[in-house]
Amino acid sequence: MNIFVIVVVMALTAPARFTDLYIIEDPSFEGKTACVDFVMQNYGSIKAKAESEFPNNTTDEIYCVNKKNIQGLSQNVMMDRLEI
Repeated sequence: MNIFVIVVVMALTAPARFTDLYIIEDPSFEGKTACVDFVMQNYGSIKAKAESEFPNNTTDEIYCVNKKNIQGLSQNVMMDRLEI
């Protein structure tokens, strides 16, 4: 089964060498289409939540990513539950 989660990429600010990622694991989705639909319907809330967690950054991109592809990311990545 392919489980998708929401990954928010925060904009790079100079002189930063790495970008911040905000991963929302709850809710998760059984397919990419369901995830994309959710992001489209809740874009403003997702953006606001990520920017509240990273107050000095702005949202650059929001992706739906297969959970298997993010399991090896750095432990510095913030993972959370989205409450809309």
